[in-house]
Amino acid sequence: MRLFIASQPNDDYKNQILGVFDSFNKSGISTRLRLLDLNSIHLTYAFIGEICNDNDINTIKNILNDMGDIKRIKFTSTHLGFFPSDRHPNILWAGVDENASSILNEVYLKVKNALNTAKIYTNETFYPHITIARAKTSLTRDELNTIKSIDLNIEGVFENIAIFSSILTQNGAVYNKILERKFI
Repeated sequence: MRLFIASQPNDDYKNQILGVFDSFNKSGISTRLRLLDLNSIHLTYAFIGEICNDNDINTIKNILNDMGDIKRIKFTSTHLGFFPSDRHPNILWAGVDENASSILNEVYLKVKNALNTAKIYTNETFYPHITIARAKTSLTRDELNTIKSIDLNIEGVFENIAIFSSILTQNGAVYNKILERKFI
């Protein structure tokens, strides 16, 4: 089972992101992007990868249960960006303001340290962002510039931390929530 640990934004945030995506319809850009299912929009702290051992799965669940002291995290998305780069845009993401990024980095370090202590390693760097779409086809330079020029001001709240499984299909990844811990 492929696992990752992530937080999800509140429903109002997701609906506002949907509104931004709908604005792409006017320019035809939306035909080149595949919006993630609104219930799948998330911010990843750690991609753990393939885990088959029940002991490791239980350890990860215990790590999540130890996250009960985290408060809900308010944030503002102010810009859009691409991974891995503007020259090769595969993923469209919404950035998170500096104050929230600092808090999210603390959560990331807590998750990473707990995983490392349990000898479940991740070797990724953390850049707080919310994946919202994947490119179906290449975007032109004008389309990239149009997307990057959008001035976002979307407020949201991260209300949970959860373990997800990721199942790869022909139509993209399908995420299933295994365990959720609500923030206080």
